[in-house]
Amino acid sequence: MELENVKNYGDLVEFFNEREFRDYNEEFREFNVSKLYKIRLKEIDRFPESVAEWSWYRKELKEIGQNVIYYLLYTKEFDKFCFMRQVGDPFKFTCDKNRTQNLPTETRLSLLNKLKGLKYKDDIFNETLENLFDVKEIVKKFFEEYKGIIKRLSKDITIEKVNPELYAQVLMDRIIFLYFLQTKGVLDKKYLSDRYSGKDKDINYYINFLRPLFFDVLNKEHDMSKEVIIKDVDFGKVPYLNGGLFREKDFENESIKIKNDGWKDVFDLLNKYEWVVEEQKGDSTVLTPAILGHIYEKSVIAATQKETGSYYTPEEITNYISMNTIYPYITDRINEKFGTKYRYIYDELLKKKDQKKDHGRREIEMIRFLYFDVLKKLTILDNACGSGAFLVAALYVLIPIYRTCSKILAEKDKENFKKELKEIANMNTVEYYIKRTIITNNLYGVDIQEGAVEICKLRLWLSMVSDVDKNNIEPLPNIDYNIMCGNSLIGFVEAPIDEQFGLFELEKIEPEQRTLTEPKEYQARMEIKTVKEIMRTKGMFVNEYKKTKNSKQAEELKKNIENINEKFRPVLNEKLLREFRDKKIKIEKEELEKLNPFHWGFEFYDVFDPEKPAEERGFDVVIGNPPYGNILSEIEKEIIHSTYKYSTTSEIASPFIEKSQSILKNTGNFSFIITFAITFSKELSKSRELIFNSFEKASLYNFDRDKCRIFSSMSQSVSILVCYNKNKEKHNGIFSSILYREMPDLYKLKTENTTNFLLGNRGFVSIKEKHRLPKLGEKINVDILEKLLRFDKTIDYTINKSGKKLWIRTSGNYWYNAWDREPYKSTKIKPIFINQEYYDIILLLFNSSLFYFWFRIFGDGRDTNSDIYMTIPVLDEKIISSKTLLLKKMREKFLNDLFSKFDSERNRFLTSKVKWHIDLIDLVLGKLYGLSYTEISHILNYDYQVRKGNNLKSPIKEVFTYLVFLNETEERRNSEKELIEFFDTQIIDSLVYEIYFDELKTNLINLVSPYLADISSLISSSEKLNAIKEVYDNLIHDKEILNLINEIKSHKWVKIIENE
Repeated sequence: MELENVKNYGDLVEFFNEREFRDYNEEFREFNVSKLYKIRLKEIDRFPESVAEWSWYRKELKEIGQNVIYYLLYTKEFDKFCFMRQVGDPFKFTCDKNRTQNLPTETRLSLLNKLKGLKYKDDIFNETLENLFDVKEIVKKFFEEYKGIIKRLSKDITIEKVNPELYAQVLMDRIIFLYFLQTKGVLDKKYLSDRYSGKDKDINYYINFLRPLFFDVLNKEHDMSKEVIIKDVDFGKVPYLNGGLFREKDFENESIKIKNDGWKDVFDLLNKYEWVVEEQKGDSTVLTPAILGHIYEKSVIAATQKETGSYYTPEEITNYISMNTIYPYITDRINEKFGTKYRYIYDELLKKKDQKKDHGRREIEMIRFLYFDVLKKLTILDNACGSGAFLVAALYVLIPIYRTCSKILAEKDKENFKKELKEIANMNTVEYYIKRTIITNNLYGVDIQEGAVEICKLRLWLSMVSDVDKNNIEPLPNIDYNIMCGNSLIGFVEAPIDEQFGLFELEKIEPEQRTLTEPKEYQARMEIKTVKEIMRTKGMFVNEYKKTKNSKQAEELKKNIENINEKFRPVLNEKLLREFRDKKIKIEKEELEKLNPFHWGFEFYDVFDPEKPAEERGFDVVIGNPPYGNILSEIEKEIIHSTYKYSTTSEIASPFIEKSQSILKNTGNFSFIITFAITFSKELSKSRELIFNSFEKASLYNFDRDKCRIFSSMSQSVSILVCYNKNKEKHNGIFSSILYREMPDLYKLKTENTTNFLLGNRGFVSIKEKHRLPKLGEKINVDILEKLLRFDKTIDYTINKSGKKLWIRTSGNYWYNAWDREPYKSTKIKPIFINQEYYDIILLLFNSSLFYFWFRIFGDGRDTNSDIYMTIPVLDEKIISSKTLLLKKMREKFLNDLFSKFDSERNRFLTSKVKWHIDLIDLVLGKLYGLSYTEISHILNYDYQVRKGNNLKSPIKEVFTYLVFLNETEERRNSEKELIEFFDTQIIDSLVYEIYFDELKTNLINLVSPYLADISSLISSSEKLNAIKEVYDNLIHDKEILNLINEIKSHKWVKIIENE
């Protein structure tokens, strides 16, 4: 049964049955898709049309619980189906029977192939279902063909001084933009390809059609209600777009020639795909503007990925980071101004959730302040903006806040809002006005790659087009001075001016620049006397440039801005060069220019206006995904080393943190998705110190590379860093999550304060010393660490060159091992030497989940670093000496078990097959370290996704479960002491002794087992307690069991172990 043949609900159930999906629940209409997760089938009247409606269904899915992480929405006519997932983007995969047959070829084939591959998977995740939402296939196929088209087109281009492939890229950027306009209906559906196919072979498509379309039609004002005809060529009704995309570049002169032949291949490729201009409406079967980001990653970066360290960030992450910096920032400003204690300003103030009253006078005052003094002045920067993923996300975070404020103020505060209403009336729609305001007022981006900057601007422009009336399209804003190319790490933060500018004299300004007279309507004739005045003038020009819709005015303004830039950028570079040389940095002028310094105060004058108080200068929010790795050039390393106080040169993300802190305004927030090394690397200790001392609070959320790979093109773990309220008096510390094995719900992440658990070489240290930051996440992890740290000695104390040899593996992932002999030859296996009296306990500890727990908290998730294991606390000698016999027997039996699971063909141990034995070790170790049964259970189940959780064997497993339950609450611990004592010391201990001491072989296991009840299926606590009490009563009245326990406890070895 194929989905396209489903005609009723019975057919739909058959569709899943044929693909072996299991355990159908008719009541909830659910199937198991994997070991852990389910899909729910849900009939709806119609498919959502807006982003908000789709978001509602996704929210509903997240609230279901019970491991239901997928929806299949379908209409009652069974003609439309949509698979949805709880986590990840894209989050939907749509199959519309009426539309499928008319889809472009590649889109239809991709859709059908993914549906054919669906099947139940006996694993944690179902990859066949996840594959529905994966855009890699369609992106990869499009990119490979796109790359070929660029090469094909470049061969037809004749151009001077510019690489033909570069110009082919410029042309394709413009053409793809127009393809999105075609899908929106702004242009005819096949406007470009039809114009090509209808051309006379003697007429050149580029010279006679594309050039005039770009430069004379799209870039110049005209009556958009009439058809445009230039030199007998009818262009039809085409809008004036402005914005710079279709402005003629310096090298685009009339000498450029392009043959006709290649255009057919261009349009054949583009016509094979479905294009949807609304990024947030797209699913995994179509191409949205986000495709431009993927193209950027692959085409601009792929060839030099090791050099740039850049990766395209998925929407789920960009949304999360934008939400978690922008919302707190604007909420804090309201709370600061009005003394309120809002947490979720959108729900509590704007939407007035759960309140029946309308907005009062004070609330209107707050909303007015929010709109005019916070939102319209808000500055958000991505200083490694790439193709604009974060800036697009920030745009969509701000839109609903702007929209709601505008609606309330238009209704309740018309007098104060009349100027805005007038400007809105001059725009296409309110939504367009809001987007234009955000893009020109609020968003800033810088990137070292010029290609990335162009694509970033393209995506922001496309976001504006997505909401306009196709018959009334507005000119695009000029954002050349919002999104800029430059080296974010090198350059002045605040431009040195006036007396600081020693080498600059007034006479060095050319006469034509002293009096800037064009355009006259923006700049009266004036004599410029100081550098500060010139910077202010440039700032004014830039502001007017952003606002104007007039192409001629825009060109004149840009010319004046560039005149100032051409004069002052070299002067600033010269000043920077002198500073570097004063610091003994050997660098030539040409080298510095090649680095492309970016002078923040000069380029973004409004943000760093020197006339503002120092604490008001800088960006309100900095977000992004800086590059990772040891990729700085040698000269960059020298500059960073000499000019940055808190950065390492071995990881480029480190100076990005310091630079972001320096360009952030007081009270500002910043957040990066960043290298996972930010947690464990001692080289980044100074970066963490800067974060700790600069912000009221910082949070780190950590994601393992295996099951929650955030970037499809990289295979390393990552962290999300969020820093709040720069330069507040209070510093609460850096809070961290665990290292997640699976992708969690980003809005339910847990963190704990790391301040008291910074691991140095010899123990725990202050933030000022070199350290590793723990990945804590939950209070129970803190509680366990605190109990371990009650023991003064560490493994380091047990190391002795004349001790007994113990072999350890120096790297691991899911399992860590140690042996009493060399298991096989490998560079990853090395010996250490342990004092005889500690030998057994250390070997058991190295194989335990407790050891794994310690390494997951302090390590990189892979390497068995000696400074980490050397600091693990060990039991007191007194405890060990009394347990010597037991520990020796445990070590012998465990190693026999482990070596029996050795895979000699692959030289590896199948450690998962002895997890039950590891759990038994942890049960004993946990008790010796004084952990509660709840804490021991936590250790046994740590990273259960990959380590199988509690694998204790019966009957110990059942009794262990009782003890966990009985110890869960203080009330139970106090009221059920007798039960706890009996199950712990009489049953558990006796069963452990029987397992390890052959001399104590009794029939206790077989006698106890029949009495034990499984309480896991019981719902209420009272039911569970009653069941445990019944087991207890049966056991204490079985004389044979009590006699065997007494026999075990009376054995001389057991008496030694129990200190009797």
